[in-house]
Amino acid sequence: MAAGSGARIGARVAAIPPAFISRHGQFINRTSISGEVTHVDENARTFKVHWLSPRGSWDATVNTTEKTTYVSGSWTEMKRGIHVKVACHLEGPNSDTVVADSVQIISGS
Repeated sequence: MAAGSGARIGARVAAIPPAFISRHGQFINRTSISGEVTHVDENARTFKVHWLSPRGSWDATVNTTEKTTYVSGSWTEMKRGIHVKVACHLEGPNSDTVVADSVQIISGS
């Protein structure tokens, strides 16, 4: 399976985020993401994180919930250009939704 392709799960095709797929096409149970916030959607309470790894450059849209906690900041401080470390998980075994458990604001823009 190539990065960015879907994984067939029953009759449904899950679009697993590329950052959660190894270079060999295997699922990676990624528990954290660190990088720069490139977009914030106030209404949906989501933000996009961009980071570099030995495999390349990655982006992931992260969803926050009422259970998301913040370290060294709060949702009101989420803005483009800040650096964050996000403890996260996929919403479920067949999900393409990245959910933030906690967000640590590392530095502002």
